[in-house]
Amino acid sequence: MGKSLLAHALFHRFVSTSAIARNAPCPCGSGRRFKDCHGGLAGPAAAPTTAEELLRLAQVRFALNEPTSALELLERASALAPERADLWRERARVQWTFARTDAEATCRAALALAPTDVVAWNLLGEIILKRDPGGAEAAWREALKIDPHNPEALFHLGNRLRERGEHEVAISHFERALERAPGHPGVLNNLGLAPKPVIGKCWQHSRNTPMRSPTSPISCRGGNATARQCSPTRKRSPSGATFR
Repeated sequence: MGKSLLAHALFHRFVSTSAIARNAPCPCGSGRRFKDCHGGLAGPAAAPTTAEELLRLAQVRFALNEPTSALELLERASALAPERADLWRERARVQWTFARTDAEATCRAALALAPTDVVAWNLLGEIILKRDPGGAEAAWREALKIDPHNPEALFHLGNRLRERGEHEVAISHFERALERAPGHPGVLNNLGLAPKPVIGKCWQHSRNTPMRSPTSPISCRGGNATARQCSPTRKRSPSGATFR
């Protein structure tokens, strides 16, 4: 996370506050407490002169909900070091917060410099999701080609699958994401929204069969079956119930 512009967790932790908690990690990625790093500056500091210094200061500005200042710093940083893909990527992230149309082009410029940057592929998917859902899904699948267990890509793809009603596959994606990021709040929330498989018993064939909803297909020796019916010509139990 050191070179990332606060990946979402840090951003959401601090974006609604007027100041970062002094004992919290400094968002610049130094690993030190805020009060011992950028929060400990008493008075004007020396102006940043390198791309790395500009990036770190931009991270702090973004965490303090000052995206305009962060963007200006990142533009200066990418002008100093145009070969650094992370600077273009984080510049795209801030542009996206302003809903700027150039965010996509900036993110693609980052990917042209670093085609295996999983963070950039995930970001591109988020940027283009509303305009091009298929393209967003392709971006997240590209991220998974590079890192098959990347929790962010799995999270976003799981959402797309859940929205299409492919709940079983969506649940699989969410569970894989939790293996890498057990406390991921978005995954935990959306996993709760996806219908869970339950076990029902086909009375006709005395077989436990998985089902997800009263109308979802299940496998049963009786042929084409749903949770409500086993086959069009089935015999009903004395109670009239298909599952018990």
